[in-house]
Order: sequence, then structure tokens, then C-alpha cells
Amino acid sequence: MIWLNNLLEQAQGLNATDIHLTAGACVRVRTSSGDMYPIHSEDKVAPDQIAQVVKTFLTPDEQSKLDRDRKLLVSKHHPAVGRLKCAVSFQRSSYYVTLKLHGNPADLDALSFPEAIPQLANLKGGLILLTGHPRSGKSTTAMRILQTINQEQTKSIVTIEHNIDVLLKHDQSMVKQKEVGLDAGSQLSALEFIQGEDADVIYIDEIHGQESLLLALQLAEQGKLVVAGTYTKNVIQTLKFLMAMYSDQHAGYGKMQVAAALKAIVSHKRIPGEGGLRQPLYEIWLNNKAMQRLIEEEKVDHVYDLMDQYTAMGMMCFDYSLAQYIAREAIDPDQGLQMAQSTSKVETILERGLAR
Repeated sequence: MIWLNNLLEQAQGLNATDIHLTAGACVRVRTSSGDMYPIHSEDKVAPDQIAQVVKTFLTPDEQSKLDRDRKLLVSKHHPAVGRLKCAVSFQRSSYYVTLKLHGNPADLDALSFPEAIPQLANLKGGLILLTGHPRSGKSTTAMRILQTINQEQTKSIVTIEHNIDVLLKHDQSMVKQKEVGLDAGSQLSALEFIQGEDADVIYIDEIHGQESLLLALQLAEQGKLVVAGTYTKNVIQTLKFLMAMYSDQHAGYGKMQVAAALKAIVSHKRIPGEGGLRQPLYEIWLNNKAMQRLIEEEKVDHVYDLMDQYTAMGMMCFDYSLAQYIAREAIDPDQGLQMAQSTSKVETILERGLAR
């Protein structure tokens, strides 16, 4: 389909993250700045053009599911752009489609991450939680960790994803990617099956439900390296979320389990940067004996004070990450300070030259 191929290539050239197709409206794309722009504003998309896009991407079984449920979300490969996510539904009795574009693993080498993130690949076991809202950068961080393991270690990697956005090729490691609904009946059933597999590394794109999270902790206790996403927004909220899973009767055991199995939390959010590009901010918590005591003594509200003492280990709060961008002149200082959780803290970090 020439029209679709040209559209995808043009969107990729604009660094688009999403393409929106709705009958009677021009094509719009969302760029990495977060804003939406029209393409060929004089041309309105016809219903039959969108129907042809749907036909191009969907199998007969997927088309039947769409006709039945009136909505469908699938991941596909297209030769022009690689992996993309296709969301299809109906409005005014005609299709509308959103195509989400994804980068390839090789593109990760061009991205800058805090030093602590790729080093997480060296953990021998335990739970790494990647937190933040959709589009905050969790999956990019996950792929960076998995790619590092895949390229440098001989491991068995199993992923459980609701949509496989990035295909990981076998390298030094063997990679098995499961898509919920296609390769597994549910996230929980896939996790239960992994207990009988010889898996070293497990990736779960978004933890759904208390049972799945408790099982992930159990697998981490057994020596598996488990990398999982959640929608919690920062380190403190994530720690409280974990502790809230346990009843009063099991609170003591819960504190010990979390303190022992949880190895790292990386929280994400994005802010406007130079040139309109949205920059990722990171909050990185790494476990050590002092952090274990803090969890066991239920003093997680003091976690940021303790994190500030371990910046040399790679720990950082969002304000520290923000100060790094200001120090590198990647964002306007005045604009950056307006986004700070504590303006005085960012100013102190900058004055003392602590932002590396």
C-alpha cells in the first residue's frame, strides 16, 4: 500500500511517535515533543483508506476479534519502520486507527542513560521496578537493560508483554518473548509457567494484580532477575505500594521480603527540553543495608534524605536529574527551576557542582 508506506516514512522523518487516522480529518502525528501536527492538511482521510490500512495489518482472526469486540490493540512489523503498535476502534460506524512507532534495539546505543541503569544488568537476581505513567520511558529503560544482558551475558531471557513493541534478537543470550493473549492466556499464567522454566531473566512490561506482583517477588527471591513495570510515580509511592500488599498479619514478613528481594527502583517522567524535545527525568533508588533497615523500620518517608547520601552509588531524585540537565545546558535554567519539586534543592546541587 503505497500511501501507507509513504506516510510511515514521512512520519519517521519527523521523529513522530504516533500517527492518528480518522475519517474526514487530515492525518495527524504526535512528535517526540508531545505535540500533534497535521500532515497534508488539505487532504482528508477517506473511510476506505483507513479500512485498507486495517486490512493490511490484521489477520483474519484479528479482524474477527475486532468485529466482535469493536476494538483491538496489536503489535506488528512493517518493513518501512520496524515494529509498531496498531490500535483500531470505531467512531460514527467507521474505523479510526492509531499507529505507535517504536525504535529498534540498535537505536538504544544512541540514547544517554544515567550510568546506574546499564549497570543494573549486572545484578545476579532480585526485582527491578520501572515506574511512571505511559510514555514516560519505562519500556526504553527496560530494553536498555535487556539489550545489555543479551549482548554481554549468556542467559535465558523470557519476556511477558501485552504487546511486543521491540523484537530482541538472540545474541549472547537466548530470548523468548511471550505476548499475552497470543502466547499466554494471561500474565499470571505465564508467570506461573516460568516457575518451571530455566529462566535467568524475566521481563514483565506492566505488573497487573497483586498475585502477579507477589509471584514476581517470589521469583526474585529464588535468584531470578525480574524487571517489571508499574504505574506508580516515584520511589516513595512505589515502596508504599509494595508494603500495602500485605495484610497486618503478614506485614512483618512483607517488610523482610521486600527488603531482601527489591534491588532497584527507577522512576520516570518527561519534561520539555531544548528544541521542543521532551527529556526524560530519572529517580533511581538502589538497595543497600541502610535502605533495608529503612524498609524494615517503616520509615520510607525519609528515603530521599538517605538517597542524597548515596549519589556516588548512582542514586538520584528527580531534582538531581533535573539539575544535571540544567548543568549541561540541555534545558533553560529558569524553566528548569519552575519544574523543580524543591527549587532550593536544585540550586544547592548546582552551586556545589554536584550534578555530574
